[in-house]
Amino acid sequence: MITQRLDNAIASDDLIRVCIEDEFMRYYVYSFLQSKEAYDQMIRNEYGAVQQHLEPQHIKDILIPIPDDWNNVKDVVERTKHYFETKEELERANSYALETFEGMIKRLTSD
Repeated sequence: MITQRLDNAIASDDLIRVCIEDEFMRYYVYSFLQSKEAYDQMIRNEYGAVQQHLEPQHIKDILIPIPDDWNNVKDVVERTKHYFETKEELERANSYALETFEGMIKRLTSD
């Protein structure tokens, strides 16, 4: 998942996009893909001597557990959503601080 800071950015050709329309499911899948269980499935398929690679099919083939009751994962999904909202806020604050600092440096060095 990307934040606005990286929206429309040019990325490495090693990037694999996973597009999920449903917001709840998107956060659930993101959370799972951060887990050791997902990582273990990914490294089983990696290849390359120096730089490891995965193909989109490898990601597509990852087995993701589906809960019997989605309410059991609601807290994790909400926390993941909150994480991204907080990350967006942090990136905006950092951008503002950097712009302010650069303006201050310009004023200090132009005299």
